[in-house]
Amino acid sequence: KTLQVPHMVYSDKVDMSALRQCRLDMREMAERKGVSISYLSFAVKACSLAMMEIPILNSSIDTEEMTLTLHASHHIGVAIDSPKGLVVPVIRNYQ
Repeated sequence: KTLQVPHMVYSDKVDMSALRQCRLDMREMAERKGVSISYLSFAVKACSLAMMEIPILNSSIDTEEMTLTLHASHHIGVAIDSPKGLVVPVIRNYQ
């Protein structure tokens, strides 16, 4: 049944220099607050914005009914390696 679910892979090159500078500019403020800003933070935000701009990215397919459902809200999970194994915290209703 897994082979029936559509898969999508996309690859592109982007100029990250503005994002790199933004992260560097925010680093001192973040350190004062005791947090770190990684590129992952920006990637998660970019995914959320993309799902709001292109709703089909936040959809699911019912292969039995052959229907496509666009979801109004979205949840984003990011896999993190921990001493106890892989953990996937989910940010619910991220939009």
